[in-house]
Amino acid sequence: MATYIKANNLTNLDVSSSWTTAGVPTSADLAQFTSTFNTAGTLSTTGNLTVGKLQVTNTARNIPLSPSGTFTIDANYPSDSGVAIEVASTYAFICTITSNVVIPTSATFKTGNLNLVLSGSGSKTFSLTGDLTIATAGGASPTMRFSGWDYLNISGSLIVNSGVTVRLEGSDVDRVTVNGTVEAYNTVNLDVLAGNGTIKTNVGSGGTLTFNSFGTFSGSLVSGGSTFGVPFYVGKDDSSSSFGGTISGSGALIKYGIGTLTLSGNNTYYGKTYVGEMTPGAGGGIIDVRSNTALGSGSIEVDQVFTLQNGGSGSVSLSNAINLHDDLTVAVSGGQLTLSGTVTFDGSSGVSVNGGFVNFTGALSGFTPRFEAGTGSAILSCTNSTGDFRLTGGAVRLSGTTALGVGGDLVSLSSGSFGNADASLLTLLFYYITLSGSLDLLGSGPLSFGTSPITLVSDPTLTPYEYDYTIPGVISRPAGLGRLTVGLAVFFTPGKLVFTNTANTFTGGVKLLGTLKVSANGSLGANPGAYDNDNVWFDGGVLECDSNITFNANRGFYLDSGGGAINGTSGFTISGVMNGSGSMLINNTGNNYLNGTNTHTGGTIFLLGDTHLSSDITVGGGDIYLSGGTLYCDSSTTSKLTTSGLFKITGGTLRL
Repeated sequence: MATYIKANNLTNLDVSSSWTTAGVPTSADLAQFTSTFNTAGTLSTTGNLTVGKLQVTNTARNIPLSPSGTFTIDANYPSDSGVAIEVASTYAFICTITSNVVIPTSATFKTGNLNLVLSGSGSKTFSLTGDLTIATAGGASPTMRFSGWDYLNISGSLIVNSGVTVRLEGSDVDRVTVNGTVEAYNTVNLDVLAGNGTIKTNVGSGGTLTFNSFGTFSGSLVSGGSTFGVPFYVGKDDSSSSFGGTISGSGALIKYGIGTLTLSGNNTYYGKTYVGEMTPGAGGGIIDVRSNTALGSGSIEVDQVFTLQNGGSGSVSLSNAINLHDDLTVAVSGGQLTLSGTVTFDGSSGVSVNGGFVNFTGALSGFTPRFEAGTGSAILSCTNSTGDFRLTGGAVRLSGTTALGVGGDLVSLSSGSFGNADASLLTLLFYYITLSGSLDLLGSGPLSFGTSPITLVSDPTLTPYEYDYTIPGVISRPAGLGRLTVGLAVFFTPGKLVFTNTANTFTGGVKLLGTLKVSANGSLGANPGAYDNDNVWFDGGVLECDSNITFNANRGFYLDSGGGAINGTSGFTISGVMNGSGSMLINNTGNNYLNGTNTHTGGTIFLLGDTHLSSDITVGGGDIYLSGGTLYCDSSTTSKLTTSGLFKITGGTLRL
């Protein structure tokens, strides 16, 4: 163990005369640069150079080192074991090394000056086996700089102690613990393990800072740079990470990969948040927001399919604008999420909601908002200024009258769930509405489509849940036949689909699994040009008459195995034929007339009202049950009633 003080000359460092002490420092010795050395120029070696510790005290001289071999610092100086480099000078010290540097064990760099720079030159590597700790040796705000190294290889952790700033100028560093400050210049990749210090990019660096993960780091990220700032990249290795510290500055946050990035801090950065993918087709993973300012104040740019979620149990409200260039999934699991910023669609992108309710209170803009399949519900209390709206899956609930547009817009409802978010009746503005596919009408209150004209495409199914869903406008269908099906709600109280227009023009008839309430024969669409035996098809459904209705004779009433019922408080007249294998329940309190030659075989139940049979064959086949009301046989030629099954009277009156 010895101390070797550099002599004031440029003699090669592996030559004895280069030092004030005879000999050359070895792996257990201290190589010391003091004020004794004051010669400008480059220091070299004839081969490799190994020292136990490099110490700089009280010299302002920059030291260019250009060993012809490898410069090794063993961090093995006995009186200060583990310390590889110590700069106690009160002046800035720059050591430019044009060879590879090797530190074969965990080591500490102590800096007490204003600026310690280890600068690589000529495609060199700085390698350290184990952990590297950057600590203060006294002095005001010391800075340690790694500059110009092609490779900064630290097999353990880079540990930055409190009170020290480490500037990385183009490096890849894994396992970083930051309790002081790390500054990133040019292109830097970090894998942060822990700490509560500060990591920042600085003005004029013009590069990027990439995090594979944050570990338990809870400090702050600061983006400096030009007007748009230097961006932070996260997740390029597809890993997941959480960050509860703060992000500030003008730079962007760019989320890559399929992993989950969880942000819970009160962030103030005003750059944009971008989402991209590493593997084509894999998507941009998940951003999990746990605070109202998790994504700062800039816009969210959806460049790849990804999920924006509140995975916590609390309520989160984001005011960021969201610009969709690809599909976005918004999700909640136990908490609530409100999006109060403007969501801009590009005409080909869509939004789906998973897990619960997401409130959209900002504007919808751009081209044709599309809501897609998902397990949650979108609550729209916003204004849609795009002129179009499309529902292709998932659930949409409307709170207010402008969520579909400001009036006169095109609205396409082709699949999913659609309804009123509030308990009071919601009446839509005037839209041009297209219905296709399978649509559940489900919400928290009744809904009227207003005077909007409705166009049916193909064979839509509308299933009303719990409340009345009223269509006062004209219902039409393009050329070609099809059928409108009224579905039956399952696991909920069934609702009613209500047609109040008396001059609907759609063709193809209706199929009733649930309840359809009509005001006139014309509510069921255009009269068939010829007899249509299943124009009104019952399979467990109900036709409710809102007034005294005479159905066109070409409308056949087909009773499938599930049977059907006609309800209401006004009478009806059926001159068409009731046919099929099912039964018919007459539950209408008015005067009801069955004038057709009915052939259904499932029987007939008379429960309410006065029902008139024009002949004995109008009752059809199967058992007849008279449980209420009055049954009249009105034939002028016969007063007998013939049935192919049982005739049971449990109530009501039979008049022959």
